[in-house]
Amino acid sequence: NPIHGEASELRVENNLISNNWFGATFDDNSDVVFNSNKVEGSSRYALHFIVNSEAEVQNNIINNNNGGIECADSVCSINDNAIFNNQVFNFRVTGDSNIDLKNNWWGTTSLDSIFDSIDSEVNLLIEPIQNTNEVSFQAPNFIQQDLKNFEINYIPGEEDDLYLYVYPSEDETRRVLHRVGEGL
Repeated sequence: NPIHGEASELRVENNLISNNWFGATFDDNSDVVFNSNKVEGSSRYALHFIVNSEAEVQNNIINNNNGGIECADSVCSINDNAIFNNQVFNFRVTGDSNIDLKNNWWGTTSLDSIFDSIDSEVNLLIEPIQNTNEVSFQAPNFIQQDLKNFEINYIPGEEDDLYLYVYPSEDETRRVLHRVGEGL
């Protein structure tokens, strides 16, 4: 998972989270503000809030994931988002959860279609709903550039090496230049 919080107080803002197993997971009494992000292409769920977590989810685009947002045994306030085109569900609630789903865009204004995209055994209040996708997302602008320098000026494992490498044995992709420590 690119973002995971456990028993944490987190503020997650202005991120593009794309093509992961889970977009973000929060559990064990986490307190989360998830604002102005775009989550797409997650193989499992875009957002997952479980085990007594509290979530404030606003102004996000959650689309084209296997599953949208799941809230399990948690308090989730999910407002002013665009949650649509997720394959299995746009929203799922399980366990003893307190949910606020007002003012979201669900890819449609048809209440029947919206409720078909929500997996819940309890009645949820989703109205009012947004009439259009009014949520916009500004992609983050990273100042660093990708470097493609495969030359290193030290031997891995030497004192000039800033990274820890633990190789149990050599394989076809690398040769052991120098072993550091015993029993690693």
